[in-house]
Amino acid sequence: MKRVITAVTAAVLAAAVFTACGSNNSSSETKKNIRVDGTAEEAIEEMVNLTFLGGDADKCYEYMYPVVLLDQVKAGGAYKALIDRFKLSQDKMISDMKQTPEFKGVTATIDMTDDQLAAAARYFSDAALQFGVTLDPDSINITKGCEVHYEFVDYNGKEDSDDNECMVYVEGDGWKNIFYSAAGIEERYPDTQSSSATESVSQETT
Repeated sequence: MKRVITAVTAAVLAAAVFTACGSNNSSSETKKNIRVDGTAEEAIEEMVNLTFLGGDADKCYEYMYPVVLLDQVKAGGAYKALIDRFKLSQDKMISDMKQTPEFKGVTATIDMTDDQLAAAARYFSDAALQFGVTLDPDSINITKGCEVHYEFVDYNGKEDSDDNECMVYVEGDGWKNIFYSAAGIEERYPDTQSSSATESVSQETT
């Protein structure tokens, strides 16, 4: 599942054109904000359904990136084009599907370590660079997170009995989805400053 979402997002980033900000859809109905008030299990199910069944593109992006990052994209005038391209890519993906994908349920959640949560903040900082935005990882307060394992039937009818991704909770913002495993995040986004400091101390003592 993560590979499809990544492909859609990458296509959007590559084709984004800087224009005016987009408008947000509103509803008179009062509904539970799962991204903010729900559990990690509820949030990832909503994220998967929004992506593969179509829906609120703004909400999809709020699940993928911190709002503080998206606010900077809006201020720079790129947001509407980003959302429009996402919708086009999503519509094409859905129209090409042989069958409707199905989220079948969470099978396990594994709490992330403090080091993995810190790596998740660096993931968002790195992602911001794709938008031409600078985001200090120390400014992203991730209070909790877990690796979520779930069953999923993809658009080709192939059942994945152990797909896994991470959900992290950003204070004042809500749950965010990261397409990697917890170990994968830590491996891809190491603490280079800490490594440099350790290497410097090692050289001084030799």
